[in-house]
Amino acid sequence: MPYLNFSRDDFHGMPNFSEFVTHVLSGRNNQAEVSSVKLSFHGEDACVIAEQIMKYAYAHNIQKLNVACVFDNDDVKFPLFLSSSRSLKHLSVTKERFPSTVYRWRHPFSYAFKATYILELPALTTLYLHDVTFCCDANPVECIDLFSKCANLKSLTLKGCYINGITGIRIRLPLFSNLTLESVGGNVEVFGIVAPQLKNLTIEL
Repeated sequence: MPYLNFSRDDFHGMPNFSEFVTHVLSGRNNQAEVSSVKLSFHGEDACVIAEQIMKYAYAHNIQKLNVACVFDNDDVKFPLFLSSSRSLKHLSVTKERFPSTVYRWRHPFSYAFKATYILELPALTTLYLHDVTFCCDANPVECIDLFSKCANLKSLTLKGCYINGITGIRIRLPLFSNLTLESVGGNVEVFGIVAPQLKNLTIEL
């Protein structure tokens, strides 16, 4: 099974979800690589299971990861180990909405990327981030190059993202061809882009 698709919504409770995930991963051929993982979950408890799945995928040279998440607590830090994957080519992180009938008064938070570490994904070609937070630990930074160690990145989408404590983001990538910035909020004032291969640019504020 090179393609794994787990959704918390398919189970009546966390124990069932956890048991199923553990059963699948323990029964799978441990020598085989994982090509793709699609993961949808919500809640702090499910976050633990989600990280277990991502650790397994990381250890088995995952190439494509799609994460759709909802949290009902403070922003959750994106797993640090994934930011240094040598095999990941496509990464999508999306914030889903709570079902209005069940979580009427809850505000969904998102994954947070710490600006103190830079994404080091040498194989990454496509990055899609929806409602993800970029933040600093302490003092604000004037400018940072978050993607300098993603040398093969060709397509970047930042949609509804919030950038806290960073006034400028620099993007300098030789193969970069597609950039979409949509409803990016927070402290950022300047995007410095050096991309000789850029073909498609979309900016919607």
